[in-house]
Amino acid sequence: MHAYQLVTRLPETVGALEDGVLHPVQARRLSEAVIGLTDEQCAQVQTRMLTKVAAAGSLSIAQFGRSLKRAVMVAAPKTAEQAHVDALAEARVEVRPLEYGMALLLAWLPAPDAFRVKAAIEARARVTGPAAVAGVDECRLIDARRAHALIELVELGASADPAVSPKRAGSAIQVTVGLQTLLGASDEPGELNGYGPIPASMARLIAADPGSTWRRLVTDPLGKLINYGRTRYEPPPELDEFIRARDRVCSFPNCHRRAVTCELDHIRPWAQGGETCADNLVTACARHHHLNHDGNRTNNRAPATGTTTWTSPTPGHTYPNPPPELPGAGS
Repeated sequence: MHAYQLVTRLPETVGALEDGVLHPVQARRLSEAVIGLTDEQCAQVQTRMLTKVAAAGSLSIAQFGRSLKRAVMVAAPKTAEQAHVDALAEARVEVRPLEYGMALLLAWLPAPDAFRVKAAIEARARVTGPAAVAGVDECRLIDARRAHALIELVELGASADPAVSPKRAGSAIQVTVGLQTLLGASDEPGELNGYGPIPASMARLIAADPGSTWRRLVTDPLGKLINYGRTRYEPPPELDEFIRARDRVCSFPNCHRRAVTCELDHIRPWAQGGETCADNLVTACARHHHLNHDGNRTNNRAPATGTTTWTSPTPGHTYPNPPPELPGAGS
């Protein structure tokens, strides 16, 4: 089936595969993604993805997959919305017994709710939970704390009056949505941080939630005003939030650790005259932050494209990392 798709509906993809522009896995995923789409929608997805790959130079399998999901949603928004409605009907919770007195709790949830639960668990695990767990070494302790935090949160909810609807916890999730989508004039998908594209209807539903807090993310030249020069080393809260919202994940190629857990790295080091501004700061997880400073690696960010390029100590080895794709204003 996939070979048929490639030959008859994706001839340009076959050419890119033969030229080495696409990896076989990327070509297979593209052929799988357009099953069920019309020929016109299929051509739109193919053009968008090949253009994206050409502009970026190359994309990792994970980056390609996220962009492909968005391309399909943009080309066939009604199909994506119907698939979302069908998936909502499959929401459920299961418990599967395991060995040694353990069990696996599985929950099929809407992605924003799942990430909201995860954020609540993370928040409680940081401030509560056992200081030590018998038989658990230190590097695995945080997982034990998360499990304990989940039990505590469920017990807190169960102790309330069942007749009273519980208030939704203020656990932070980040959703980016274009203005036209927000106004209902476009069906371009939103972006749930840590997950990827979500249907426009879901993004609008989150926006309409009374508990939602909106911040305008500056993605135009006004962003250059967020510049504290040499007046301070640590970025202030508003700049810190801006960088994490912009980068979303660690800037090191193929590292997908979420920006909220990363450190901020001065591209031009502070000790060498680097400034504390949006163009000189990127997110880097602790491992790659220290690799940058201790491993003689350097990085550079192109403000116009947002691409961060890491350079290895060995001559001629550079690794560009294009920025995560975000929703546009909509058309």
